[in-house]
Amino acid sequence: MADKLQYHKVISCSNNENLIESLCCENLKKECDPPHLCWLRSSWTTTVNLANYSSSTDSEQATQQEVDSKDLQSTETKQTPTRIPTEDVKRILQLAHPERLRLSAAVSFLVVSSAVTMSAPFFLGQVIDTIYSSSSEDFSASLCSLCITLLGVFLCGGAANAARVYLMQISGQQIVRNLSVSLFSSILRQEVGFFDKIRTGELINRLSADTAVIGHSLTDNLSGGISTIAQAAAGISMMFYVSPSLAAFVLLIVPPMAGLAVIYGRYLHSISKRTQDSLAEATQLAEERISNMRTVCAFGKELTEVARYTEKANYILHLAKQEAVLLAGFFGVVSIQPFNVAQFSLKRCALDAENEFLVQEALERLMDGCTVLIIAHRLTTIQNADAVAVLGQRCVVECGQHAQLLGNRQGLFRKLMEKQAFFQEGQKRALKRGQGSSLNVEKVPLQ
Repeated sequence: MADKLQYHKVISCSNNENLIESLCCENLKKECDPPHLCWLRSSWTTTVNLANYSSSTDSEQATQQEVDSKDLQSTETKQTPTRIPTEDVKRILQLAHPERLRLSAAVSFLVVSSAVTMSAPFFLGQVIDTIYSSSSEDFSASLCSLCITLLGVFLCGGAANAARVYLMQISGQQIVRNLSVSLFSSILRQEVGFFDKIRTGELINRLSADTAVIGHSLTDNLSGGISTIAQAAAGISMMFYVSPSLAAFVLLIVPPMAGLAVIYGRYLHSISKRTQDSLAEATQLAEERISNMRTVCAFGKELTEVARYTEKANYILHLAKQEAVLLAGFFGVVSIQPFNVAQFSLKRCALDAENEFLVQEALERLMDGCTVLIIAHRLTTIQNADAVAVLGQRCVVECGQHAQLLGNRQGLFRKLMEKQAFFQEGQKRALKRGQGSSLNVEKVPLQ
């Protein structure tokens, strides 16, 4: 084996100096074309190290990487997240290279599903326009055609989303499988002195938890990132198409929000890293105590070891609570919708007069003592407003109190009120005629 495989020594240092200066292995067989992956991490390191070694005939060729070393207790303190080197990012992306076909297909289906999601408001708007603007002759045909089109679009989006999830899950599990096999093979190729420096629980945690995290990052996180970028690009494009000035004003909040997102991401990354390290320590503690259970029982230290493991578990729970608070705060802020009351007026179109009066009365009580901005298409909604702005041709043509606008005979608001009053008067006359007809019918004697 000496002429086939050559190992580089593990250089150990005292105290808090670099513990592992280089850890690399080379496969000297020329016929072994696939590169050998050496992916190891000690309990003192704060960054993940990936070393990709290809076959070579030169036994002296190896890659040495220096890592920041810390004492075991320093993992409980706050750590400033370090920037991931570009080479490490490339090596991580190389893990997804064997699954490039599945991932490419999944990204294609992702684009389709994102396009369907962004087109849903457009089709729903077409349905609403058809309901309010189509004549009675073309109403049924137009509405049926739009509903069939909308159903087909949603079915395509659902099928694309299902295909994307399936391909991403298969690719992620395949990446985890390949990485686990390569890592386990690399561990078994190390010299005996390596296992004196690196604890068994640490290796088991890297072999189980960290491989799953990397597979998840290369599939689900990548999918979510691409979907978010695509939807953001489509949404911004639609905003500029509708109103460039309003879109530019809204985008002024992007720089401060981006800064907050960066700070949030760094702090969340620090918590996640400390959680993974704490899980490795707890796994190592459990593995050592269970493997030497006879010794623990001989000294009567069962309760002591339980207390130690409980302390580790409590610290992991503390970190998990911090991460949960961050996630709750983030999703709580982005999910705020302050325009639900304004949208509520659209649902009043299908109400009868009695129920609409009850809803209007409830809204009046709700708005008492509050500053409310109402965007209404029914003039009765704004009759008690302190100030009314009338829009015409995409600009404000009138502004004032309700009584002042009614006093302007040439104003647009006065004309709208006259049309509504004429419509209501026609309804009253029709109602009176209907009541008179019913009275005449009652006077006719039965034969």
